Formats: sequence, structure tokens, C-alpha cells
Amino acid sequence: MMGVMLLKPSNVLRNQLHRWNGLLGVVAIFLIAGCGTEGSGPTTTGDLTFYDDIQPIYAKYCSECHWGTSPDGCQGESCFSNHYEGLLFPGATFGREDMNKAEVGLFRIDETNKLGPNINPDNYDVVLLSAAGAVVIVPETETELIRTWINNGMPEGVQTKPLAPQQDVPSTECSPNCDNKECGDDDGCGGICCEGPPPCEPKCEGKSCGYDGCGGNCPDICTGVCDWETGVCTDENSP
Repeated sequence: MMGVMLLKPSNVLRNQLHRWNGLLGVVAIFLIAGCGTEGSGPTTTGDLTFYDDIQPIYAKYCSECHWGTSPDGCQGESCFSNHYEGLLFPGATFGREDMNKAEVGLFRIDETNKLGPNINPDNYDVVLLSAAGAVVIVPETETELIRTWINNGMPEGVQTKPLAPQQDVPSTECSPNCDNKECGDDDGCGGICCEGPPPCEPKCEGKSCGYDGCGGNCPDICTGVCDWETGVCTDENSP
């Protein structure tokens, strides 16, 4: 009967196996640490919930107008800054009947951020405005949190702490822009370009001499006597 030959490991091989066992132990420790336990470590985008992550953003930028004692108690609008249910109402505004309030809100955030703060809000219905009528810009980091949360199905989560309080919208500095514009044009911040009255336009039409109405004189083509007030030129020999 043929037996099975067993070979004892040499000292070199034995030392190598010890090193391998030690390395495998270190790898196992890292793998276990990487798995962690439920609820440990920072929140990832897959863990976003209304109460923990999104409500504080709405309270910061929307609660001036969307905060109330009931989900539908904000003067015909939803009070989604402190009521999750307010985000589930149909957002049938701005031609987006297929969206709920959360989706319409994100649509308006995106459009406002594209336009920037230096616009006249009277020209754009979709722009986010504070209660005082100022343009509201939501920073990209917070905008992307809302977007990811909506794409994840808008998890409500469990309220384990007080809601973020109602607060005034952070002011957005508006820089007037009058490049390639004329005096009297909109400066993008609700004002007009050029402080003070618009420049004076000389009025010399029909005149051959006289004052231009702006402190100067019209081109003098009169060969007779000029009435400087009316700009009428008469023949100096006429009676």
C-alpha cells in the first residue's frame, strides 16, 4: 500500500509562515475596523434624512416664508421648513406640475444659482427671494445635499432632537454691474446705473445758433443776427 509522504516544513519555510500569519492578522483587523457598527462615523450621502440633514438647510434659507403651525398653513404655500409633509404637496408652479414641493424648490435653487445675485428679481418669477425681496443663493455644498437626498427618495428619518429654528435668510452681497450699460439702465441690484440724473442731451435740432440747453452752444451757422434763446437766425439787414 502506497503511503502518503509528509514533509515537515524547513526552518526557513516555518519563519515565512509566521510572517504570513502576522500579516493576515493585521489585514483582518483593518477589515473589521472598516466595517464599523451601525450609526458610527460621519453621515454619508446615503444616510441623509430630512430631520438630521435637510431640515436645517430649509430652516436657514426658506423659513422666513415657509414656516408654520401646520404643513399647509403658510399663506397658501407649504410650511416645509418645519413639516416634512409640506414637501410632498404637488409643486404645480413654474410649469413643473410633475414635481412635488421639494423638487420645485431644488429647481428654483438651481435656476437662481445660475442667474446669480446680481439680477433684478422683478424680471424672473422663478428666483428665490427672502421676505425682504433679496435674492437668495444656496451654496453648492448644501444644494448638492438636497439633490442627493431627493434622488435617494427623500427619507424622512426619525426626529431625535429639536428642529433647527426659524431664522432670517443670510444676506447675499449684490455687486452692481453697469458694464456696457447706459445711465438709467438696471444695475442688477434693484438700482440704476449712474448716480444722479441722466446726462443732458443737447437740443439743437432746427437751430442754426444759440444755446443747446445743456450749458453749451449749438453749431453756429448763422450769417446774420442770432437769437440765442430760440436759436433763430435773422438777416441783419431785415427791419
